[in-house]
Amino acid sequence: MKFYLSLFAILFCFSQISCKSTENSSESTEKPKTEETPATEALASDDNQELPNIIGQWNWIKTNCCGRMSKDRLASEQDKIIFIEFTANGRALHFEDGIETDNQSYELKIGGVFPDRPMVQIGSTPTALVQLNGDTLILNRGYMDLQIEYYKRK
Repeated sequence: MKFYLSLFAILFCFSQISCKSTENSSESTEKPKTEETPATEALASDDNQELPNIIGQWNWIKTNCCGRMSKDRLASEQDKIIFIEFTANGRALHFEDGIETDNQSYELKIGGVFPDRPMVQIGSTPTALVQLNGDTLILNRGYMDLQIEYYKRK
């Protein structure tokens, strides 16, 4: 019994020493805090970041879904033409062959899951990262192992 008690005491002492050395090393690796200039404060503020202009009609190109074994579903392989229209009054209209199939509200904002990136919430669907590459709109839910949708401006 004395052996186990001694072993426990030794392990406890080593763990305490180890924890203290870890705390000291993390303190020494922290970068010194610098004062922010008004310019960097403006860049860091959500209110001053510009939201991408997604208003208009977007033809669906493809959807990549989902996760590690993802596959592409291409517009060229479908029997219908699909597009989405984002209106200035906050509506996302989905069309198939020119017929409206869905009409939901949307909110475009900076922040949420990723505090410095533009995101869009369409109805009750999961929030998507928004990226504009020229005239290509990418709605990315891949960070949750969901689909990534690609659209081309009409």
